[in-house]
Amino acid sequence: MVQRQGRILRQGNLNSEVFIYRYVTESSFDSYTWQILENKQKFIAQFLSGTMSAVHREETDTADTVLNYSEIKALAIGDPLIRQRVDVSNSLERARINQRQRRKQLISQQDWLDMAPIRLRAIQRRIKAMEYDAGYYHINKYPVTKDDRSMFGDDLMYALENNSFAEYDRFFEKYQGFDVVLPKKMDPAKPYVLLRSGSGNSYEVKMAGGRGVGCSKRIDNVLEHLPQERERAINEREQFIKQIEMAQSEIQRGNEYDVEVDRLASELADIDKTLKGDIAV
Repeated sequence: MVQRQGRILRQGNLNSEVFIYRYVTESSFDSYTWQILENKQKFIAQFLSGTMSAVHREETDTADTVLNYSEIKALAIGDPLIRQRVDVSNSLERARINQRQRRKQLISQQDWLDMAPIRLRAIQRRIKAMEYDAGYYHINKYPVTKDDRSMFGDDLMYALENNSFAEYDRFFEKYQGFDVVLPKKMDPAKPYVLLRSGSGNSYEVKMAGGRGVGCSKRIDNVLEHLPQERERAINEREQFIKQIEMAQSEIQRGNEYDVEVDRLASELADIDKTLKGDIAV
């Protein structure tokens, strides 16, 4: 299309001012050529602006439009059905892309639903365990003197300093009825301990910057807030149940693009049949 400008914009033009006309000749390949340029420009613009998604790059911009012999003859004789065929063909391609994407979404939703019961049971077990641990802490809680807190904290920080990237969890000592455990593979820059009871739950307590009295107070703070943590877990369960219901609804809705693809494919087949009949005549 650029070559049609001839010497207007190239060396040899002696005119100080020129007019450039972009035209489309009826019943010619002009409109088809401009369509190809339009598709290329859309791709280039998306690439340069950074708005091109992986889906568009893979599904649409890499697909070339090719005319078969019957379409070329129909275009050459100015058959109006050819424009309709191009429109329907493009609509069908977009519908098929949407159909494939929707199919992937449904498969992903079904995979998620298959695993949802396992996660839901885990949340329910965690709620029951926190209810048990909150009561256990209330029964076993005892006063701790400042000196005992200071000694506990100093010993704990010393143990953590020597626990960097340990291969196994190590028991440190009992505190308020809970096992204080030095975790395996701990990053020395991010020290922490685990609190464990008979419920099977573990509670992480960060110890970065901790010292003396403050270490035991951090543990107390985690144990005191077990009822609130249980409430958060209950809310998490309710939200998760809603997500399950939404996913089930999406599965039941199915792939809405199936009907559109069938309709457009049938329409395209009818147009092709008509075009072949016209050309045969």
